[in-house]
Amino acid sequence: CGSCGTELRDEGSRLYCPNPACPKLIHHRIEKWINTLDIQDFGTALLKQLFDAQRLRSISDLYTLTVEELAALERMGKKSAEKVYRALHTRREIPLPVFVAGFDIEGIGRVMVEKLVDAGFDTLEKLLAASEEDLVSVYQFGSVLAHTLAAGLRDAKEEMLHLTGSGIIVIQASAAAQDNLPLAGKSFCFTGELNSLKRKEAEAMVQAKGGTVKSSVTKGLTYLVTNTPDSGSSKNKKAQELGTTIITEEEFLQLF
Repeated sequence: CGSCGTELRDEGSRLYCPNPACPKLIHHRIEKWINTLDIQDFGTALLKQLFDAQRLRSISDLYTLTVEELAALERMGKKSAEKVYRALHTRREIPLPVFVAGFDIEGIGRVMVEKLVDAGFDTLEKLLAASEEDLVSVYQFGSVLAHTLAAGLRDAKEEMLHLTGSGIIVIQASAAAQDNLPLAGKSFCFTGELNSLKRKEAEAMVQAKGGTVKSSVTKGLTYLVTNTPDSGSSKNKKAQELGTTIITEEEFLQLF
């Protein structure tokens, strides 16, 4: 490999670098993620600048960038930095086909992942658990593509689970899967501090199980989650007026 010096692997149909830490591979994956999610204002020059400075070495690193850090870069400024930051963080709830396509697995774009979703592999967990034999059974997935996808998912598994498990990225459930999820039709509003997890993590848990998150207490809200249910806060008062069920963090976690 001209980038990292690793001996290339020949699989007959393709010649490739097998080193997951290859700088060229990592750079291309981050660029593919930005393009697939259509993150505006994050151009190739900015990516190169951050990559060359070794500030970006994974997709996850994108979401650790701060406005102040971006504003300090050459030819940036605060307004441009805020636009880039906003563009990154407004595309954090995405469908499974977009999520997988963003990982730059050879031959696996949105259309191919949609075929997998239609075949029943409609969650990240199901995809990661699928064997090559399972994937071959899907329409238009031959043995070579199934092998490439299985290997790509293995390589990307750790980062995929980090992105989704930490709440950085929320994968939208497919329409069919949404109706079958345990929290489908239920809505949650959080108020006050949580003890065992961050607010964004709790919201991601709800969305992953088919529920919705509300920013305020309104008619039809299923649960208000708070560790101080007896306080006189405006959300508690509103929930009591509307007859909304108020639960603690511990009761919330029991739902899972």
